[in-house]
Parts: sequence; structure tokens; C-alpha cells
Amino acid sequence: MGFACSISGGFLHEIIRRWRSQHPNVAIAVCEGSLEEMIAAVVQRELDMTITTGAAIPPGCDMEQLWLDRIFLVTAVSNPKSGRQSVSLAEIADERFILNHTNFSNEIRDFLIKNLSDLGVSPSVQAFDVSREMLFTMVGLGFGCTTAATVETGTRYANTAYVPIRDIRLPFNAVWSPDNDNPALRRFLSEARILAREWPDDPPPASAY
Repeated sequence: MGFACSISGGFLHEIIRRWRSQHPNVAIAVCEGSLEEMIAAVVQRELDMTITTGAAIPPGCDMEQLWLDRIFLVTAVSNPKSGRQSVSLAEIADERFILNHTNFSNEIRDFLIKNLSDLGVSPSVQAFDVSREMLFTMVGLGFGCTTAATVETGTRYANTAYVPIRDIRLPFNAVWSPDNDNPALRRFLSEARILAREWPDDPPPASAY
């Protein structure tokens, strides 16, 4: 399985935990890379599947949306919004956002900008050549806010808070080759569909579990 995003919490963390618990004799290999690398590896049958947030079906692949993930404002605890139960897009439109240059961060950035633009807002966004871990640390140091999906919220960072954004969800999709007849892949997808039906609409940050 390949991932261009974190699996520290949320749906991905739970489905892998369940799979390993229920199928201890089936090996599962995990690799991390850019979305383009993961898709290419699926097409070349080097990976059984990967996860994407994109809307377009990659050429030569099958794709299925598994769940809609909650998006969180990641902010310093000194920000008055850090103590809120939730915020709306309109309420965070004036924040300064910091992002990094990973594919997953770019997808969240584009998703955020599109949704804010629909409100007639042009957000302040600055990108840094850092890891996601460094980015969250910078939020705690007061560089600005960022956003995170539930899959990224399994780790707490100093002086930061996760605040749910009420009015947006990010779709996550499984991508695999239609020619892949690995029975473990088919079983994994079946069990992921079952979990997707059980998954709550408004999960809390994973570090709150």
C-alpha cells in the first residue's frame, strides 16, 4: 500500500489496525511517496493500491471513494480560535496559512483556496520547503495556521490545537489496477467498504481518542 498522506489517525489508521488484527498471517507492506509515484507504482503493479484525494480517475486505474474526511484548522493555542468547538470557513478567512510543498499539502491548499474563493475571499498562503511535522511545529511557534485532515491528527505538537472546520469535507479514494487479482487486495477493499459505512460523519481529532 502506498500513501502520500499521514496514517497517524482516522480512517486509514483504523482500517490498517483492523486488517493487521484480523489477518495476522497476511503481510502488509507500506511505502510513502508523492502521489505521482504512488499512482505509477499501482499501474506498474509494484503496489496493490494507494489513497488519493483527487477527483479524476488516474488512467489505467479503478477508483472508489471510501470516506469524506473532516478538515481541521491547526492553530497555535494563543489564537482565540484554538478554544472553539468548531469554526466555519468564513471565520478563518482572515487567518495567515502556512503550507509545505508536498502533494498532499498542495491538494489541501487547492481545496481550501477553492472553498474560500467561493466565499469571495483570497486567503493569505505562504509555502515553506519543510516536512509536515516541521510545518505543525511552526504553527505552534506562531508562524501561522495550517489545515489537516483527520488522518494527520494522531500526533500532538507543542502549543497547537486542532479545531474542526464545520462546512467542508475532503474525499479520500482508493486507487488500484483493475488487472490486479491479488485476493488480499480484494478482501482489503471489501473490509474498507464495511468500515466506511460505519465511519462517523464528524470524527474528533485522532489524538483525542
